[in-house]
Amino acid sequence: MTGIYIHIPFCVKKCAYCSFVSERVSDERKAQYLKRLAEEIRSGLSARPDADTVYIGGGTPSLLSPKELEAALVPVIENVNLFNPEISMEANPESVTRDKINAAKSLGVNRISLGLQSMSDIVLRKSGRIHTKNDFLRAIDAVYDAGIENISADLMLGLPGQDIDGVSSDIAELKSLPIKHLSVYALKVEEGTPMCGNYEPDADLQADMYETVLTALGDEFPRYEVSNFARAGYECRHNIKYWRLDPYFGFGAAAHSLCDNVRYANPDGIDAYMRGEPKASLPIPSGEQKQEFIMLGLRLAAGISVSEYRARYGEGLFSSAHAAGISKHLKTGALLLEGDALRLSSDAFYIMNTVLTDIL
Repeated sequence: MTGIYIHIPFCVKKCAYCSFVSERVSDERKAQYLKRLAEEIRSGLSARPDADTVYIGGGTPSLLSPKELEAALVPVIENVNLFNPEISMEANPESVTRDKINAAKSLGVNRISLGLQSMSDIVLRKSGRIHTKNDFLRAIDAVYDAGIENISADLMLGLPGQDIDGVSSDIAELKSLPIKHLSVYALKVEEGTPMCGNYEPDADLQADMYETVLTALGDEFPRYEVSNFARAGYECRHNIKYWRLDPYFGFGAAAHSLCDNVRYANPDGIDAYMRGEPKASLPIPSGEQKQEFIMLGLRLAAGISVSEYRARYGEGLFSSAHAAGISKHLKTGALLLEGDALRLSSDAFYIMNTVLTDIL
C-alpha cells in the first residue's frame, strides 16, 4: 500500500544548519503555493490509489492556519482510499496552538512530530532555533490535550554548546513526557548554510552522544532504525516505507515519489514548482534497486527479508553479487541471519558504513 508525502516549504526563519527547500513565510505565497499543490495532488492521485500513511513535512507545516491545512490535506483525503491511516504532521514548537492542533485532529491527523533539537535554550539560540524549552512543553500539552497520543520529537547531536551531560539530561526529561517516538540525528553542516564555515561538530563527541542516547533509552524506546527509537507499536509507518522501498507519492516543491522502480523528483525551486515545471523521471537500474534494498533495509533493526529479495529480484541473496560481503560479515558477527531476516548486530550499527561498503 502506498504512502503520501506533502511538502510545506515555509518557515518563519531558516535555521543555521538547514539545507531543506524552504523560504520565509508570507500569506500571499502560501495561497499561491497551496493552489498549485492542490492541482498537483488531484492530478497525481487521479487513479485513486490505496494508501495507509500521509506525512506533511517541511519547512514548518504548523505555520498553516486551520483553513490552509484543510486546503493542503483535503485534496489527498478526497482522492485516495485510506485504510487505517497514520497521518503525521511536522510542527515547530513556537507555532503550535491549540486551535491548529484541534483543526489538524479534525482532519484526521493522528501523529505529530515536534522539531525540538535540544531542551537547552542556550543551545537552541546558538543553533538559530526560535523556540524555547517552554514552547516545546506547551506544544506537548496542546497536542496531548487534543487527544493525539502519537507524539514524536527530534533531537540533534553535536549542536553548538551541547555536551554529553546536556544530552543525557534531555533524554531523561523526554522519557518523563507523553512522547512515543524519538528521532535522533547527528548534525551535519551542509554547504550553503549559515553554519557552514563557522562551526563543525566533533564526530567523536557525536558518537559518544549517540551511545549515551542508546543506553539511556534502553528497552523503553527500542531502536528500530539507525536514528529512530519508539515505544512498541509507535514506529513511524510512513518512514518505514522509504527504508523498505515501498511505493509513495510526493507532492510539493522538491518532493520525490517512488512508483514501479521509477523515482520522480519535483523541481527544487519553489517558483519553478509553482510555474508547473515538469518533474524529473529517474528509472532505477536493476543493480541499483538491489543495492538500495540492502543498504536501506539494513538501517532497520529488523533487517531485510531474504525471501522478499528473491521475490523482488528473481535471485537468491546468497547467490547474488553481494554474497561475498554478506558471508564475510556473517563470519565476523556484524551480520546475523535469523530465520528469514538478515540484520546488523547491535554493535555493528557503529560500523554500518564499513559493512555496507564490503557488501555493495
